[in-house]
Amino acid sequence: MTDRFLFHIRPPVWLACATLLWSLSVQAQGLRPAGQLDAPRSPPASVGASNVQGTADYIVALVNSEPVTNNEVRQRLVRVEQQMAQQGAAMPPREQLARQVLEQIINERIQIQQAKELGITVSEADVTQAEQSIAAQNQLSPEQFRRRLASEGMD
Repeated sequence: MTDRFLFHIRPPVWLACATLLWSLSVQAQGLRPAGQLDAPRSPPASVGASNVQGTADYIVALVNSEPVTNNEVRQRLVRVEQQMAQQGAAMPPREQLARQVLEQIINERIQIQQAKELGITVSEADVTQAEQSIAAQNQLSPEQFRRRLASEGMD
């Protein structure tokens, strides 16, 4: 892999891959305790993310000057809870999971910002290779992997 891997041309695919890898590592390793954070209140995991958007939105963090909103954290939290429930993973306290989701979003933003500042780009071939590699690691065909990402709102 080169230093030019992972960002500029298709960031949604890269972010989707990173999020999927993160959620799979959560299942494989279990979650480690993090500091306390008041978890955003949201509907149960069985309720769709569309209902989450009806709540008040506000900034919960700034990554340099780029805001991370309450709704972004809520939507990702609901998705992670749904994934964990589908996988039969033990659910940590909601506050702990919310803190980890927020930290993941912040880390993603930092990585994207740094890549842009450094002029890091990725070729279409690198994206395809990464998709194939992640799909193979999860015993999926590339098409199954793309469908799974789409079903989780990461297309």
